[in-house]
Amino acid sequence: MTELAVLVPVLNRPQNVAPLVESFLVGCPEDSQLWFIVNANDYDEYGEVREHRGKRVDYLFADGTTWASKINRGTDCVSSADWYLCAADDVTFTPGWWEATKELRDDERIGVIGTNDSTTGTGNPRVLAGEHTCHPLVRRSYIETCGTIDTPGLAVHPGYQHWCVDDELVWTAKLRNAWAFCRDAVIEHHHPFWKPNEVAWDDTYAKGDANKEADMALWLYRAEHVLGLRVQK
Repeated sequence: MTELAVLVPVLNRPQNVAPLVESFLVGCPEDSQLWFIVNANDYDEYGEVREHRGKRVDYLFADGTTWASKINRGTDCVSSADWYLCAADDVTFTPGWWEATKELRDDERIGVIGTNDSTTGTGNPRVLAGEHTCHPLVRRSYIETCGTIDTPGLAVHPGYQHWCVDDELVWTAKLRNAWAFCRDAVIEHHHPFWKPNEVAWDDTYAKGDANKEADMALWLYRAEHVLGLRVQK
């Protein structure tokens, strides 16, 4: 049994594998495991992931191409962890982030912990305000007993392509009084939205962005008709 499994859906960014592994080995606890969730026909990515497979680094084959489907694949297949970090390949783990969450992890009422985006203020404004998170830490027992608002045992709703998966997860946890934000748990997010001079826009970002209107429409519908919320677009 490991306390933490870091789940990383990947697509067409083999150049991000080595830096992420290096950051994971330095910034995550020694008994944690990094799982890349890769498509079998994403040959360059798969080859690079295989090169870095080791004692604490492994991979799963995805059964879909979306972030949501890959996170569900990870939580379904990796059953030996107490917590899952739903992450990405464009992050850097700040040493001490995991330790900063200990008090919240010890509170069994908390099922979803929000990690912070940045130490410099260059991140998602809602995350920096403590209202949201892009990379949630989710308790395995929360998934098993609660899951999504309408499907126990499922980590995230599979209908989203990329956007709003985290919105539904966070709001569902808030409605259950199972959400907490940890400002000192910093996982630096290197995204072109927040760091345009540092990170280039690529086809993977474009793929996630291409369905944002449909994802937003699904979230607005589910927020009102399933969660009973009225949210602004």
